[in-house]
Amino acid sequence: LNAYAHQDVPFEGLVEALNPTRSLAHHPLFQVTLALNNTPRAALEFAGAEASVQPAAAHAARTDLALSLAERRGDDGSPDGIVGSLTYRTDLFEQDTVTAL
Repeated sequence: LNAYAHQDVPFEGLVEALNPTRSLAHHPLFQVTLALNNTPRAALEFAGAEASVQPAAAHAARTDLALSLAERRGDDGSPDGIVGSLTYRTDLFEQDTVTAL
């Protein structure tokens, strides 16, 4: 939580200050990401049509392992669970290993 105190630091500035060893095999600072979207979705309204938000398919992992979660809400705005996806590098992980996670 202490990282929130420095959230205004530009990512590029952090990379420059840390000056990590570069490699084409992986990201220089981290290999795993976790994203939690807990902001309410805006209503989609179109005259005479129904619309819904659908998750975009990920075709390639940007990091070794990426977990993306989003809070789901009912029509009345009450909590209705969490949905998510896990993207991983198939050259590093077997599907059974990721399924066990």
